[in-house]
Amino acid sequence: MKKVCKLILKILLIIIICYILLFAAKWAYDYSYCEYLTSKYGYQFKDLYKENALIGPDLFYLKVMKYDEEYTRVYYVTGYKEDNIKTGNTLGFTKVDGKWVFTGKWSTIWTELGGSADGYIWPYGR
Repeated sequence: MKKVCKLILKILLIIIICYILLFAAKWAYDYSYCEYLTSKYGYQFKDLYKENALIGPDLFYLKVMKYDEEYTRVYYVTGYKEDNIKTGNTLGFTKVDGKWVFTGKWSTIWTELGGSADGYIWPYGR
């Protein structure tokens, strides 16, 4: 009986460790891929957040989360630098005649300004 319990515990431990390793590998891949996209294409989106007047005038940083030739999704942290107030938003862009154009779709993920924006952004595989 003791041997069976030990065997079951070992199997459960192995399963848990494998799950944690797979989770960590997925997170590392998503993070690395987002950093790659940002370093390669981020300059194209540096000022495009201004097309949405609702998300704050100052850019703290951005991350390119999805990129292809027709559509991209960018995560912006904007706000007010003088007050150090920030908001996190994702904006979608499509390419029209060789230029990126704001699709009109955005999502406020979180904000320090108040309100009910309490979403999350999983770095960065969502």
